[in-house]
Amino acid sequence: MIKARKKWGLGSISIVLVLLGILWGIRFRSGLCIGDFIVNSIGLQAWSNGGATGTRTHLALFYSLPFFISAFLLGNKYNNDFGANLGKTVSFAVGAMLIVIFILFAATSVL
Repeated sequence: MIKARKKWGLGSISIVLVLLGILWGIRFRSGLCIGDFIVNSIGLQAWSNGGATGTRTHLALFYSLPFFISAFLLGNKYNNDFGANLGKTVSFAVGAMLIVIFILFAATSVL
């Protein structure tokens, strides 16, 4: 039986968006964080100033959520395209983890 190959389409962009979202928030060995660089260059803060306890939040992670949300929506809408299901699954997992981390961080910083 010959297996039909999936075509490249808009759903395939979901993989690219997931990779961009991941690259946006990670810090390389050299200390460079692509998200920090871009956010600072447009005049926004990449890190919060810190609360009373001196904790700081990496705000660039908040800015990566639109990548994961749009990757999920594209992968869900065009799920017959090559890589759309992988992009949808990974974006959902990473986006859900980020949201849970943000909620837990907000709950502990209030206490």
